[in-house]
Amino acid sequence: MSAVQPLITLIVTFYNEETYLDKCLASVASQDYPNLEILLMDDASTDASPEIARKYATKDARMQLHRAERNGGIARLRNRALDLAQGDYIAWVDGDDWIDPHHVSMLYEVLREVPTERAIALCPTQRHHADGTPKDYRGLRVPYLTMLTPRDSLTLMMSGDKVSGHFWNKLFPRNLFDKLRMPEERVFEDYYLLPRLVARATCLVCTDRTLYHYRQHATSIVHVAKPQNDYDLLLACRDRILFLRNDPPHLSPQVAHRLEVYPLKMMYRAYHRVAQMHHPESHHYLTKMEEAGRELGVKPLRGIRYSSYMFLLSLRKRYTEWWLRRVCPLS
Repeated sequence: MSAVQPLITLIVTFYNEETYLDKCLASVASQDYPNLEILLMDDASTDASPEIARKYATKDARMQLHRAERNGGIARLRNRALDLAQGDYIAWVDGDDWIDPHHVSMLYEVLREVPTERAIALCPTQRHHADGTPKDYRGLRVPYLTMLTPRDSLTLMMSGDKVSGHFWNKLFPRNLFDKLRMPEERVFEDYYLLPRLVARATCLVCTDRTLYHYRQHATSIVHVAKPQNDYDLLLACRDRILFLRNDPPHLSPQVAHRLEVYPLKMMYRAYHRVAQMHHPESHHYLTKMEEAGRELGVKPLRGIRYSSYMFLLSLRKRYTEWWLRRVCPLS
């Protein structure tokens, strides 16, 4: 590395993560990148999380603890972090995950090798069970410095998890976020924003090192079974379909149209899950989901009609996957 390194902001978001936060912050504190700003963003936790974060911030001058006055949701917390960030680049960590000591430095080294600005660095992810034991790998398994065009990046992101729709295994130039923020009071906020960031980027560039460790557990916000989460997922899928229908840069109309099958299938699944829930708010959210789908011409289906249509969507998805492999070989 050169003597003068740009400032990188590493954003850690958490809410009631006392079980996992110590491991997360220990990994953040161990980062070997020399010019790091670390924002610890607490969404008004009611457990011991603030004390754990304060302990680290007191010892590490790179860390700043910012505590929301009330629980406003992950999107509001992330938007506030973006407003506070001073770095030229932005990296993200969820409070229940952890990162390799070289996470930031290796992602930055990848970007240094790219002869273009506004590139996004990407690494594979190791998934873990709640107790930290390894589960599986996710992401592209490609050689070091593999470069993806925005077209291939958007195609892979929309059609599966080879390019995940999450912030946390990536390093972004901060200017990609200019005038872009997440819809607040919703989860799956990164699912909404990532395609728009990739559409602004010149490329995605990959490292072959697995640097991010994602912990999957039942108490994670997006894994809690409640109608509002499925409603938020349906909204995120609707937004992706609208993105695809609004002449997105880098994608031909034919590719954009075929990619709609992925969020469309998730929309129907989200509606079906809420319809099966025995929850006092189910009816309220089913009504809201029907209204949200009406803009796209998506009608709720139940029973045999739902099963039959999902079968047809599965066939359409299979054909789309075969077709996409001819357009994007990494699919």
